[in-house]
Amino acid sequence: MEGFVFRTKTGEVSVHAGKLVLLAKSLRPLPIAKEKVDEQGNTVVFDPFSDKELRYRQRYVDSW
Repeated sequence: MEGFVFRTKTGEVSVHAGKLVLLAKSLRPLPIAKEKVDEQGNTVVFDPFSDKELRYRQRYVDSW
């Protein structure tokens, strides 16, 4: 990170970042919906989350 140190209006010491380099991936990939075939041969989908926009906004839903 490159930048300069300054004081905010409230007096806090902070850094104004001019350049920032991420060293690691910060997001986990989206999980795959689990499928299981029951005794009658029907496919059962567990935790289907089909609304793609809502899925990205509520990633905590997929974390378990």
